[in-house]
Amino acid sequence: MAIVLGLGLGRVPFKGVRLGTSGVIFSALALAQVGVTIPQEALTVLRDLSLVLLVYAIGLQVGPGFVASFRSGGVRLNALAAAVLLSGSLLAAFLPVVRGHSATGVFAGSFTSTPALASAQMVIRRQLASDPGAEAKALASAGLAYAITYPVGIVVPILLIGLLRHVFRIRLDEERAALVQSQTPKSPPTATVDIEVTRAQYAHAPISSLPAHVRQGVVISRIFHDGFASVPHSKTVLETGDVVRAVGRPEQIQELVAELGRVSTTDLSQVPGALRRAELIVTRAGALRRPLRELNFRSRTGVTIVQVTRAGIDLVPHAEFALKFGDRVTVVGSEAGIRTVGEILGNEPDVLNRTYLLPVFLGITLAVIVGAIPIQVPGSPTALHLGMAGGALLVAILLSRLERLGPLVWHMPATVNSALRDMGMCIFLACVGFQAGPGLIERTAQEGPAVIAASLAVVALPLLVVACFARRVLRMNFFILSGWIAGTMTNTPALEIASDDAKSDAPALAYASVAPLCELLPILCAELIALGVSGAGHSSGV
Repeated sequence: MAIVLGLGLGRVPFKGVRLGTSGVIFSALALAQVGVTIPQEALTVLRDLSLVLLVYAIGLQVGPGFVASFRSGGVRLNALAAAVLLSGSLLAAFLPVVRGHSATGVFAGSFTSTPALASAQMVIRRQLASDPGAEAKALASAGLAYAITYPVGIVVPILLIGLLRHVFRIRLDEERAALVQSQTPKSPPTATVDIEVTRAQYAHAPISSLPAHVRQGVVISRIFHDGFASVPHSKTVLETGDVVRAVGRPEQIQELVAELGRVSTTDLSQVPGALRRAELIVTRAGALRRPLRELNFRSRTGVTIVQVTRAGIDLVPHAEFALKFGDRVTVVGSEAGIRTVGEILGNEPDVLNRTYLLPVFLGITLAVIVGAIPIQVPGSPTALHLGMAGGALLVAILLSRLERLGPLVWHMPATVNSALRDMGMCIFLACVGFQAGPGLIERTAQEGPAVIAASLAVVALPLLVVACFARRVLRMNFFILSGWIAGTMTNTPALEIASDDAKSDAPALAYASVAPLCELLPILCAELIALGVSGAGHSSGV
């Protein structure tokens, strides 16, 4: 009932902003306030289950892009985001108006991070397991602070984008023009050119005799000789009059044309013969993380891989290139050769949309085991544990980076990951609402003003200072800055506003660059705040 009502509430727009799944916590709070109760044992089981599903799904989602997000301009964006999150966590931990374990809820709610609240509550339960009364108070205090401050985390980024536009007198047309001028393609386009060999020095010469700098980054996929088209290899001998098809970056193709002769008037795609072009999908574990040199398709099957498309980006393969699950591979060769390569790569499109439950439950099992391993810290009387949340996060990231373990492929379709994540979040928020609900009105009247003031300081102050630094000192484009603000707060309504203003995908790219870090770092910060509060003697949460 709480989830149904909450999801309905989350779909109601208020000045263009929707709560989404976060509406569940408010419906659960309301039901608890009118006397609806859930046995504590049931809440504990449901909360633990939902926590593992939620954090494990997040780890699988952000793991593959976590390292990539720090490349190129992502380093600067992530450093700025980390400055905001770390500053906010310090303010939440040390502001005098925040009492006890309310600090964890203030931080998690201000940055709209349900996983952070989940991880912090797991730490609280572990630290206060010997005192059920204190544990219940601390969990309720954190949950209530989260519910009160969550709207602040939704509204502040949207208001801040408007404030920055006014303070810096932003002219959107000028920002768009500057953005277009500064942007360069992230993936230079590939070109396909048919080249006629006219230079005498390459008569009776193998392809391997071409200078290394000319061959590098170019794939010669076909050769037309004496009326017959075939797939060449490094020892294939060239003759004047031959026509070869080359695939690569335009500037590299131009060098190869200058070296061999001239652009041919013959279109090899129209030349009759036994060769054909096909697109195959990598779905078999045995083909993953192995360099093309080792797979050696050209010698084994006479098939050449001319291009690999990964996450929408076209890549030119080379000998050390390793395939990943879901890569789309363009090949040229005979019908029989392509069929053999397809069997090696898998080429089963339905696998991309299929969920294998064995790897999912095995990953969750490993997460629970890793979370239970004691970590002895010098000077600490008791060993620390990552807990189910920390274990699930660490294991999911590592498994997503490994991609495979023997015959198991750690791939979860995006739709399934989203469903698992949302389901875990809904159940967890309902549990939090029922724990914090009794006495809601009285406690909100007592603690609400101080908690809201603390939330504004925790989120608005660091975000404003760093955003002004990025604009004034780093001269960051306003649309990239807006996307960065939305990504740092993982705030999709703010992203929609920024994208509408920009009329481009620049805000979304900035959002995607920092989103993995901003999903993970709040979880660690919230756990440290919870540990610090317990260590400071505020274990009662009051």
